[in-house]
Amino acid sequence: MNQDQERAIRAFLDDPAANPLHVTPEHSVDDEVTRLHFDLVQKQNDLQQRLHELTLKENRLEAQRQAQDAFEADLARREERTEDTYQTYKSWLGDLDKRRDTIEERERELNVQEKDLKVAGARLKRDGDAKKVSDKARTEALIQRFTTERDYRQAGEAYKPIVDDWKIEQRVQELAKLTARTKTVRTSMATLAREFKETLGDRETDDLMDADEVLFRIGNAAGVALKRARALEVKLKEAEKQRHQTAHKAATAYLQPLDDAGQTMVLCILYNSNYELGKFLGADPAYYKSMSERLAEVKKQTHDYVRNKIKDYLKQGWTLEKGLAHLDSEISQAMPTEQEAYGPRVERAIAAVVAERLTKANAQ
Repeated sequence: MNQDQERAIRAFLDDPAANPLHVTPEHSVDDEVTRLHFDLVQKQNDLQQRLHELTLKENRLEAQRQAQDAFEADLARREERTEDTYQTYKSWLGDLDKRRDTIEERERELNVQEKDLKVAGARLKRDGDAKKVSDKARTEALIQRFTTERDYRQAGEAYKPIVDDWKIEQRVQELAKLTARTKTVRTSMATLAREFKETLGDRETDDLMDADEVLFRIGNAAGVALKRARALEVKLKEAEKQRHQTAHKAATAYLQPLDDAGQTMVLCILYNSNYELGKFLGADPAYYKSMSERLAEVKKQTHDYVRNKIKDYLKQGWTLEKGLAHLDSEISQAMPTEQEAYGPRVERAIAAVVAERLTKANAQ
């Protein structure tokens, strides 16, 4: 007995009439047991639910920890690459300073040797007459000046044909300006000679006529060089157009079998510092750009980089098959390392795109 039961029995024994015993019916005990059992089951269910929630939170914390570790590892790799790049830059800068000093010394020597005539920086070859330059030499010098560029890979004054369409376009513009300037100066000189004829001596008039003849010859040579440069410009632009179309189709065919994650990984390999890629991997939707739009931009950037890679291979004289094989080998070799570094982030970003699309579909 507990203390209450003991006191009740003693009171009953002293005065049964005044202190009757109250016996709890059996069914009330069963009800109490049932209620306690129900409460126990509920508490067990609550405990299981809390354990489940705790497990989910632990999983999320573990995923966040892994993402943080991956981010820190990626940051460490980037710091290492940055240091390597900086050291390479310092080395190149030192080489550039040495080359610049050599070039400046060479230019000083040439300036001492060439005192008579220069046309737009062209080094003209003189004929037998030290006071004149042949039309052929002048034209050839201008053509070389505006259709070739220095080849620093070879020693001496070596030149190579221009192969970039944008470079030849700039040279054509410079030649057109040179042609226009010669015409303008000739017109000004003619006007000067006509207006001040009475103030000029015979020798001065002859000098002006000689200068007009020189400018006329320079203008003719510049016109010939301009035609040659424009023909080269048309040729290079047509070749660039063909390379662009071929590379565009090849890039489309190369990326078509890959899913969204695969195309994103290709960009991680080719250019992991891309701005749109960083925003996409960071799951950073803005009010003006959703995750789906960021994914579309990443895929476009991937296509552009693959296309430009193939264009560079074609420009080097490679066949399309060789270029694609080299590109595929480069991506395949880098894939395991980059998959470990970027794979989880790519998966989370793609999952965010899917969740966004599902939310939009359910809202409709």
